[in-house]
Amino acid sequence: MTAQQGLTVLGLGSVGAATAGRLQKLLPEGVNIRILAIDTDRNKLEKTDIPRENRLLAAEDWRNGRGCGGEVLDGQRALAHERSAIEKLIGNPEFLLVTAAFGGGTATGGAGIIQSICRKNDIPVIFLATLPFAQEGHSRRQAAEDAIRQDLLNGADAVLALPNDLRASGDTRFVLLSSTASMWIMRVGLGILMGTVWGIGLLGIWIAMLADWAVRIALFVPRFLGHRWETKGIKE
Repeated sequence: MTAQQGLTVLGLGSVGAATAGRLQKLLPEGVNIRILAIDTDRNKLEKTDIPRENRLLAAEDWRNGRGCGGEVLDGQRALAHERSAIEKLIGNPEFLLVTAAFGGGTATGGAGIIQSICRKNDIPVIFLATLPFAQEGHSRRQAAEDAIRQDLLNGADAVLALPNDLRASGDTRFVLLSSTASMWIMRVGLGILMGTVWGIGLLGIWIAMLADWAVRIALFVPRFLGHRWETKGIKE
């Protein structure tokens, strides 16, 4: 048994590796924390600031550094293929923190392999994972939840799952004000004008409702695509 190495942070998958890389940049000198990364995507892994000796490109011989493309079984197979190399990379830390984004291939499929390695070697492990946005689809969300329920809950010391939708929770003021204004001006105001004052009737009310949705789309889509909502934190 080798000497224990203190706290170790492992970035699993492309998002996890990027997160670990940012932590590597912020880490003060002299702090006894090892930063590791495992991924199947060569380009994303090499973009991190994590030293080469602390990175592992999994299943390079058959994935060719292409990543798993959201295929959970490929992610599981890739990390199972590298089990001995992963054990060597992790070593014998006092505590392992795994960061990942579930719903894709490498992290979702490989989390169970990391958990089983830690259980075998009696390494305390906590998984800090994000869940997919609601608009990413039911299948990705289901894959993420299955990974937590089937692979982690019975073996990990703790699992912290954070929905990605919370990233936009600090932008509720814009959504609330825009929706309220559009509803009263377009749906209610224009509806009254077209339905009663101008005598168009029910058709005018339907046109006002469609106008309300058109205004909301015009406001929300550019904001979403511009990622401005990501800069809005939750204020206490």
